Amino acid sequence: MENTLEHLLDALVKEIKDPKDFEKVQDQLLKRGIQSLLKAEMEAHLGYAPGSKPVGDNIRNGYSEKTLSTSQGEITIDIPRDRMGTFEPTVVPKHKTMIGQLDQTINLLYAKGMSNSDIVDFLNKTYGVSYSTSQISVITNRLLEDIKDWQSRPLDSKYAITWIDAIHYKIRHEGKVITKAAMLIIGISLDGIQDLLGMYIVENESAAAWSQIMTDLRTRGMQDTLFMCSDNLPGLQKSCRIIFSSMRSSNLHSPSNKKYTKVCFLQR
Repeated sequence: MENTLEHLLDALVKEIKDPKDFEKVQDQLLKRGIQSLLKAEMEAHLGYAPGSKPVGDNIRNGYSEKTLSTSQGEITIDIPRDRMGTFEPTVVPKHKTMIGQLDQTINLLYAKGMSNSDIVDFLNKTYGVSYSTSQISVITNRLLEDIKDWQSRPLDSKYAITWIDAIHYKIRHEGKVITKAAMLIIGISLDGIQDLLGMYIVENESAAAWSQIMTDLRTRGMQDTLFMCSDNLPGLQKSCRIIFSSMRSSNLHSPSNKKYTKVCFLQR
């Protein structure tokens, strides 16, 4: 039985050759975050929301494509345009294609556990020079709405495999640079599509913390996963058995990816 499970696990992860491949999944979230900020900037610039009556002669005028270099590679985004050509985006300035550490910061904003004050602080520092207080408020509200939508979006009822991994970020918090760990839950659907199911700030890797994460996944519609793979994280097995009652554990070894060899969970 264990040999069969080992071969199945190896087949599922054969396309993932390096831990960096997992981080590439975050580009989906990075693109969403940048696009959300750009749309919010355009709303603040024009003074009216999409679908509302324009307040002046300047209106939205479609999009232009732009390729950005991130820490993981390249992504293509759509830059909103205005008819008069006066829109000067701040989050992605014109003639700039490198976004440095901004990609990590934006991804972290979407993680559950980031406080609204941290998000507002980031936006104030990003837009404080270019926008008024009322315009920053518009951008903040739009971003918070999108973050809430992403965090609560429905999930598939069943996944072929899910991984849990942590990425550590250095961010500025209350005037100090600190390190925060974001737990990534990455799922591969039964159709073979990778998706970042959620990001969570975990201060302590305890059974209570994992129970909150597992409960969130279940509340959003996830009922079953063939495999859930992780390092042997404290409290995770107990929480999985409580939230997903039919789940049992099995220690497996995957020759193609030794990073995920300590423990796997299998639904009956």
